[in-house]
Amino acid sequence: MSRGEYVFLRTMSDASFTAWLSVIAGALIIGMDFANRTVNNLIYAGNKRISILIVKLFYFYLSALLLSAVYPLANCIKYSADWFSGMASSDIVYVLRCVSCRALIDMAMMSFALVSAFAFRDVIRTLVCSLITIVAISQLMRIAGDIENNTIKAIIEYFPAFAIQKVMLRDTSREVIQRSMLYSAVMVMLTGISCYLFFKKADLK
Repeated sequence: MSRGEYVFLRTMSDASFTAWLSVIAGALIIGMDFANRTVNNLIYAGNKRISILIVKLFYFYLSALLLSAVYPLANCIKYSADWFSGMASSDIVYVLRCVSCRALIDMAMMSFALVSAFAFRDVIRTLVCSLITIVAISQLMRIAGDIENNTIKAIIEYFPAFAIQKVMLRDTSREVIQRSMLYSAVMVMLTGISCYLFFKKADLK
């Protein structure tokens, strides 16, 4: 493995920047809209809550994904430019696979901050709850290898923050990739439903 490919692999496998970015983005993009009563005004204007939710989710994911791409892109341009310039067709397929998988995994990790934002509907509590969630997940990832229950261990191993390191390897099996992507997609869907339920029941005055 060349130095450029190694840097690309390590960069794409590092989800820490995305995790902390999602906390800030969730509080600022969603939490601030509730705190400033922007959401209230949209409802008063006759917009349906489901429509508001879809727009907010789209804007959140798009903004957060673009911001989360800054670090990997800058790092790869700086250290992997030589590898990119001489890539074979198999390398291009590998890079496209990593980028698409990373985008879905990032969305799954970001979704936790969304649930906090729609549950608490302010900046401070959204930040605190999201931080606690990230720390708890980080600790869970550390002890995953010591868990003896095979079912729980299997679930954790396909958890987005844990699976990302396997998915980014060139020789990872298709089954592992597909299962990880399925877990991530289900997580995004379930958190979206949770956001809607919190938002639907919210008493906005």
